[in-house]
Amino acid sequence: MQSLSPDVSTKAAPSPSVALVLREARRLQRAAQSDSLSTSLPVLRRLLAAGIARSVSLPFAYRMRADLQRKHFLRLLALEAGFASWDAYRPVLEQAPPSDLEPLLLLSKGWALAHHWFASTSEAQAQVDRMGGRVVRIGSHAVALTPEQADHYRQLAQRHG
Repeated sequence: MQSLSPDVSTKAAPSPSVALVLREARRLQRAAQSDSLSTSLPVLRRLLAAGIARSVSLPFAYRMRADLQRKHFLRLLALEAGFASWDAYRPVLEQAPPSDLEPLLLLSKGWALAHHWFASTSEAQAQVDRMGGRVVRIGSHAVALTPEQADHYRQLAQRHG
């Protein structure tokens, strides 16, 4: 008797870069749907800034956060990477090494939470020029890593690249 369930073994696993972006979208969705304001509001602000939810206030987005779907976060990540949609971004990701996605790697490990965030890469670069380290651009913002953090991050990136 033939099974009605699809044969999972015939579906190709996503590339490491696609898998990384899918994990980040899942992390963002969970964060946005959190009851914790300090966890959900930064993600909701990113969605609003990217234009994912037009003409929606932050308080309204917070009340409606349970309705957000993974596709919203995939589109957010595509827009932040400079693509119009997830459908346009995914084929590029299939060919990209994970090292090209260093901002996502930084965020996925929770690293960026403990680092110095800046509104622009030029502000972060000024910090790095004074203290040493490395700038990592994340969306329209940037994180300044100290030299020790940059070394640790480089080791982490090598394991995933």
